[in-house]
Amino acid sequence: MSPHPLLTLLLASGCGSDDENPNKHANDTAAPLYITAPSTSDIPDTEATALSAGLGEALNAIFAFELAPIAAGYTTAMADIDASCPSWVTDEESVYWYANCTAESGTHFNGYGAIVDYADLPPEDGLTYWGTYISTIATIDLFSGETFSGGGAAFEVYGSNDEGYALSYLGTDGGFDWTGPQSEGSWLQASTELSFVAIKQQTPDYKILQLSGVVSGLSTVDAVVFDELTAVNTTLTEGCTPEPHGSVAIRDHEGHWFDLEFHGMDDKGTLDPTTGCDGCTAAWFEGRPLFELCPALYPLYGWSL
Repeated sequence: MSPHPLLTLLLASGCGSDDENPNKHANDTAAPLYITAPSTSDIPDTEATALSAGLGEALNAIFAFELAPIAAGYTTAMADIDASCPSWVTDEESVYWYANCTAESGTHFNGYGAIVDYADLPPEDGLTYWGTYISTIATIDLFSGETFSGGGAAFEVYGSNDEGYALSYLGTDGGFDWTGPQSEGSWLQASTELSFVAIKQQTPDYKILQLSGVVSGLSTVDAVVFDELTAVNTTLTEGCTPEPHGSVAIRDHEGHWFDLEFHGMDDKGTLDPTTGCDGCTAAWFEGRPLFELCPALYPLYGWSL
């Protein structure tokens, strides 16, 4: 396995606090790169507490994700296949089914799908993998009365080696539903809609999480978009609060978009000590910095593989 790009500089990195200007982020003159000239729109009355709550709610929704109820629904539905329904195709990489038919069991299949069990794959780059990848755009109405539906991919894959390195890939990019009992109390029954990828890497010396995607249907805000938000958990000098690196966009219930740019340590070990050590950032609205917020980001750092 080739070395991870996280530099050995990580363990020596640190920074101090800045007590002279607690609103330093809101006074920044440089907007996030994807924001152009400031607009002349009226400033919405959305408060920092609402944006912080929305960000926290979105993170909690992502960390509640697990593949288990989706896998249970898919496996249960596929137990009703027969010799003629659905049809199967094999390409160079996978075996998948497609159908608009009713099996002898009475279960109706409409769409296509495939499943990969990583435990069946050989080790790669010194890593042993396990987990499941499901890709399907289908609706399966079971004779029992339950329904499984999928609108893309969902996956939960892990890998590790004998040197203490571990990783995981999990996420989904489509709407899934399963009405069977395995979904009771799971994230599938929540009002939120998830489309994200979370990559975690862990060694005895550090942990890294990178998160991209969208969470919508939240109660506190309308949607939260993560753009390669990267959280590095390693030793920092006293006074340096762990802070992620990357961008977040939040849409409130009135349709206003707010942009946040975090400047904590990235996966290359880069850290700006003037803005990346307090866990805070500025909320920008259409090119104008409005206020500082310091959201609780514990889920980004509290995990373990």
